[in-house]
Amino acid sequence: MKLWICGWVGLLVGACAPGRGFAPEVTAEMAMRSDEPRESLERGRTVYLAQCGRCHELIAPDAVKTSDWKLVVPGMCWNAGLSAADEKAVLNYVLAAKKR
Repeated sequence: MKLWICGWVGLLVGACAPGRGFAPEVTAEMAMRSDEPRESLERGRTVYLAQCGRCHELIAPDAVKTSDWKLVVPGMCWNAGLSAADEKAVLNYVLAAKKR
């Protein structure tokens, strides 16, 4: 399972070169659109910046399809040893940060 997830992330990182390294600030619009509290989205962004960038370059939320984020985030959070609450916050953040 770990190898599959690592391969999947490698594919995403390589395929998304133009969208690398971008983690938009949380806005009131993102919170309203996602129906998540702004504080929760801020936590997700903080974890995303601090943890996801430790092993690979950050990927802009728009560079990945929603369905792919829903597959990748749980595996990456498991690999990083993050809590279920942090996993949920990161997933909510990247989905809210996608432009619709």
